[in-house]
Amino acid sequence: GQTGDGHFSPIAAYDEASDSVLVLDTARFKYGPHWMPLRVMFDALQPIDKATGKSRGYVLLSYDYSDQSSNMPRSILFRSKKGQNPIRRLFKNYLKVMEYEVSFEDVLKFWTKDEQYVDYIWSILDPQLVPTSQEEEDMVTNARSLLTDLMGYVSSNASSDQIKAQYDERLLFETKSMCADSCAGNSCEDTFTSRKIAISSIEAILVLYLATKEADQRRKLFQRFREENGERGYPNVTYEQIMCEADLIHYAIEASDEAEQEGAFGSGRSSV
Repeated sequence: GQTGDGHFSPIAAYDEASDSVLVLDTARFKYGPHWMPLRVMFDALQPIDKATGKSRGYVLLSYDYSDQSSNMPRSILFRSKKGQNPIRRLFKNYLKVMEYEVSFEDVLKFWTKDEQYVDYIWSILDPQLVPTSQEEEDMVTNARSLLTDLMGYVSSNASSDQIKAQYDERLLFETKSMCADSCAGNSCEDTFTSRKIAISSIEAILVLYLATKEADQRRKLFQRFREENGERGYPNVTYEQIMCEADLIHYAIEASDEAEQEGAFGSGRSSV
């Protein structure tokens, strides 16, 4: 509850440099999200609860990766919000008028507004938060590396190095602009922006391109890529993760019309 001797609130993040935790306080009529020294939080757990005669303590929630009961894939690269559905519908309508198979260049054209607005892609996606475990960090690194190798393969006009080089200068400007907007005069290291993975617009656009294809088409594309380019050291789980990222975006785009009608579609951490 929000009154009485105390209440439970989720701890959303930990900052090692300041030894502080981010509290998403559930008593929102009094307190907003705030950072608190870990020692102060620990002391706040000590008072005795009248009903149990014990300290209030804490509850640890975690994701069970061994649980196969859910078939919903989990994104490690992106997050999104229900409010982004209107832009998804614009893209869906853009695809509908195509009278031929959509190319990477078609998707690139839409999500850069003819190369005039490189960061338009972030109106439909948001980078995930930086992983807290080495296993997830390695998964993100491998996924981004595979996307880089795939870029030249799906583009008919340039190699992956040429494509990335084409956007490097504008992506650097984009990153600085995002940082300036979010920092508001403070160090970027203390902002939410600095806690997101450093994935580029062009990588996100590539995943959007993969999402325009059905799952069997994506698998055939990956199969041809592996046959023509070799394994390149990527484990199968990396290919499957990129499949999951595209699956989630594909579903979100397809469901955007339904969401408008029913107002029922939303996405949490595990869906984009």
